[in-house]
Amino acid sequence: MNWVRQQGLAILAILLFTIAQAMAAPNYTITQVTNNFFDDKYPQINNEGHVVWRGSDASAIDLEIYLYTGTKIIQITDNTFSDLNPKINDNGYIVWERYGDGPDYEIFLYDGT
Repeated sequence: MNWVRQQGLAILAILLFTIAQAMAAPNYTITQVTNNFFDDKYPQINNEGHVVWRGSDASAIDLEIYLYTGTKIIQITDNTFSDLNPKINDNGYIVWERYGDGPDYEIFLYDGT
């Protein structure tokens, strides 16, 4: 009977150790993509891990579209208009709306080239 109890306690100890390790070591990584003095808003991510968002450039006069590829940030737009509400699909196509290039909003598409 003592042997059975010792085996049960050993199994319980192994289970508790395994659970503690799983709780202590998360299986994910948190990466800060932006670090600036501008409002970076409305991020979207695709299944490739590419992130697109709306932010300001150094002029802070208008809004631009940015893409994070997992290794670098690419400024997609660079103009004097407000580029808004970007979306990205799994093929890397980015679509957004622009205001200020006429009396109304227009839709733009970036196909990765």
